[in-house]
Amino acid sequence: MKTTIEEKIRLQRLQRGFSQENMADLLNLSTTAYGDIERGKTELTLSRLNQIATVLNISPVALLTDDALMVQVIQPDDETERDRETLRLTIEKQQLEIDKLRLEA
Repeated sequence: MKTTIEEKIRLQRLQRGFSQENMADLLNLSTTAYGDIERGKTELTLSRLNQIATVLNISPVALLTDDALMVQVIQPDDETERDRETLRLTIEKQQLEIDKLRLEA
């Protein structure tokens, strides 16, 4: 059985421990808009596919090819790891600010 691009994106996201909210933040999308991508309700552009592949640290080709080739993972370099950690900390900081504002309301 062939896996759809949307299913591959979801599987790769889950393997990396990202929530849909994390992905949406990293892609500068609403959580709903990102969820629509995974559900196949939004047609993926090549640009968006490249952005998703970058966040997931895989080749866009891995998302477009058959399952046997899907697991081709690009080894991250130190700069990529620093960028990922910076993004994670930025998301965490923003979430804390959101939580603080909710408590003040």
